[in-house]
Amino acid sequence: MEDMERYGDYNDTEDDEPKKKSGVIGIIIKVLIAAVCITVIGVIGFRISIFNNYPEEVSRVIFSDELKAYYDKNGGNISAATQSAPTKYDDPDEGNFFFDKLVFVTGADHVQLTVRYNTSLMAAIKEEYGIELDPDKDPLELFDFKLVKTEAGYTPPTDGTVEPVPVETVGSLTATKTASQFMYRYVRLAFDGVDFGLDEGETPVGWFRLDITIKGSQDMDPYMLPVYQYSLEMTDYALSPEEVPK
Repeated sequence: MEDMERYGDYNDTEDDEPKKKSGVIGIIIKVLIAAVCITVIGVIGFRISIFNNYPEEVSRVIFSDELKAYYDKNGGNISAATQSAPTKYDDPDEGNFFFDKLVFVTGADHVQLTVRYNTSLMAAIKEEYGIELDPDKDPLELFDFKLVKTEAGYTPPTDGTVEPVPVETVGSLTATKTASQFMYRYVRLAFDGVDFGLDEGETPVGWFRLDITIKGSQDMDPYMLPVYQYSLEMTDYALSPEEVPK
């Protein structure tokens, strides 16, 4: 009997070994799954955080010579304003270019904003137009930026698309600032000489659009960003201490 008991105990020990190994493997699998989930969530969270983030240097108001003169003339009161655009991208499906940080100084005929794109856009441009662009180059070396207004009475769609209609160029690009962050490139653009049509007896401009084209490409349709609509409410924009010209 004692031999049988010892034999039985020996068999029990043998049976425990696979169970222990199976338990360890299960724990390892669970740890690996948890690590993958945490990594995926972290990557998504990181992308979201940088997607909505604009570097400080291109989030501030920049002063062209004209805007600085207007600032000095008015004792530092430039009556700047901003508005929330109905869409902040050029295309609802592709989203090639985005923009934010809009500032208008109607009294100085001035508009500025910050444009952003992902360097992966270069691959899409090569595929569509056969043009190879260096993703590490300054945005101002790759693209032309032009502010335009459309025919009177035209209102752009609010679903993220902008129809190509007859336009008139307004203002001139007088100051810029660029930045990069991970896969994103940013450029702040300041336009002077932009007539809003707000003087007495004038018809206000319905909306302005920013047209973006690849340098040297004359035949391509521009990427189009609707950046200002007269019908939308404008709110005051106060200069921060960092934005006040020295």
